[in-house]
Amino acid sequence: MKKLVIISIILILLVGCSDHSQEDYQRALERTERIEQESFKFFLNMDTEIETNTLTPNQQRIGSVLKTLGLTVEGAVDHLRHERTQDIHLSLSGSGLNFDYYEQEDDLKVKVPFVKEYVSLDAWANMTRDLEVLWQSSLKVEKVDKKETGLIEMPDGKVKVTRYEVMLSETSLHDFLQSLVNLGFKRLEAVGMDLDAKEDVLEVLPLLSIDSFEYEVFVAADDYIVKEILRFNISVPEAYNDYIKYSSLRIERNRYKLNEDQMIERPNFDESNTITVEVLKEKLKEILSPYAS
Repeated sequence: MKKLVIISIILILLVGCSDHSQEDYQRALERTERIEQESFKFFLNMDTEIETNTLTPNQQRIGSVLKTLGLTVEGAVDHLRHERTQDIHLSLSGSGLNFDYYEQEDDLKVKVPFVKEYVSLDAWANMTRDLEVLWQSSLKVEKVDKKETGLIEMPDGKVKVTRYEVMLSETSLHDFLQSLVNLGFKRLEAVGMDLDAKEDVLEVLPLLSIDSFEYEVFVAADDYIVKEILRFNISVPEAYNDYIKYSSLRIERNRYKLNEDQMIERPNFDESNTITVEVLKEKLKEILSPYAS
């Protein structure tokens, strides 16, 4: 009888201490994918080492601007009504550019710097949704470790979360970058952009080295993923690094006000305040012509 009690206690302890990290993470991922409305804040920071010795003075000026890139996107989305609004701030080595983004179904209007009108960019509608699908389809999770529980600061206040460290396969980021570049080229071609560097980019992409990869996921008590942090480095092979040698990236996404009415408002768009991509190209060519030399 005593042996039976001891064995029972051991079995209970084993079951109680078994690691369900991957199952818990998968449940949170599936629940998060069903969110109907949300506010979000997205950050991207990229530091790049530029090879300047072989560059012309004009290329060196461009390189100095691209050395430090920061992107902040803040907005709201209603997945049921297919509506999205975003305030976008792009920082290039300290110089900032602001964009306003309004999307409804397949209709996309963007307010860009230097021109007073909104640009109709329907060919880029649903880009954010497509990126999320690409990311999830590229993920090949090998291991999930559940870490500590604690409070984190979110845009709408402090939230109690459990932190997970997610280990992905070596091919996950390569697959995502390949799909991302192909999608980007497809969208650029749709608006008539010149893609002289396309073949060069596609040639070097599989040769990139990705290391120091870290992916953290923060899950709230209601099993929603409210924060994700991704860090990694990209090295360019020596045969191709006559311009860009190395980049270090940090990406963060926050979700809040989940399944709450987002009160998304759009300006009234008409012919008086909306232009096409072709008109935008001509306007920018005229504006930037003094700096082309």
